[in-house]
Amino acid sequence: MIVAQELRVFVIEGPETVQDFVQMQLLEIQDNIRSRRNKIFLLMEEVQRLRVQQRIKSAKKVLDENGEEEAEMPEIPSSIPFLPHVTPKTLKQLYLTSFFFVSGIIVFGGLLAPILELKLGIGGTSYEDFIRSMHLPMQLR
Repeated sequence: MIVAQELRVFVIEGPETVQDFVQMQLLEIQDNIRSRRNKIFLLMEEVQRLRVQQRIKSAKKVLDENGEEEAEMPEIPSSIPFLPHVTPKTLKQLYLTSFFFVSGIIVFGGLLAPILELKLGIGGTSYEDFIRSMHLPMQLR
């Protein structure tokens, strides 16, 4: 013969309060489950917002020696030999140097080289001269 023992489960709402589940009805238990889930959801949302605020506060901007605001960035060793460590200041210099270098190539290759070749005759051979020098058919012109 199997004897069913009454399972005693308690709810601890605070240090002073302990509720007994055995005395609750089914509908009351379901309402308690729903309300506690809502409380947990709201607390998790609050924790998520607090973490975002923590990240924002920890990433405060600092003033460098020139008085400019910059985000904190660790000093990273350069992967290219003979270049200084990468800091916010050297990173700006690298960006500016790269921008001017690429701009110079575009200006020279797109404007100056064609003008020099056409107006002054300085430069490489034309496409037609290349076809003739390679002894290719003239239909390729």
